Amino acid sequence: MTIDATHSLAMTTLEPARMLVRSAGTNAMLGDTGVGREEGSQQVRAAAEQFERVFLSQVLSTMTSGLESSQGASVGGDDHYSSMLRDQYAELIAKRGGIGLADAVLRQLLQVQERD
Repeated sequence: MTIDATHSLAMTTLEPARMLVRSAGTNAMLGDTGVGREEGSQQVRAAAEQFERVFLSQVLSTMTSGLESSQGASVGGDDHYSSMLRDQYAELIAKRGGIGLADAVLRQLLQVQERD
């Protein structure tokens, strides 16, 4: 994967993550939204984990695009079953510790909150 492709993938993945973080209420950890500190922390953690799942799904999609099985059928196709399978793989990878992206995103969110 080239640097441009990686950057494009990251940009494509960031918008859903921004929406997830907004919906989780990143200020909740500071008590600004009326949500308890622990509940806010769990929401931000869940948003970071969801970001990792979306990112992994996009990476798997890019990895499998253009692949064909031995029978000539597309393995990484854009049909519904392929995308559902990629999403399930991404979820399994994330549940088993992932690639550490959720932890990195969570650390960054906490640093941003501490500055504000």
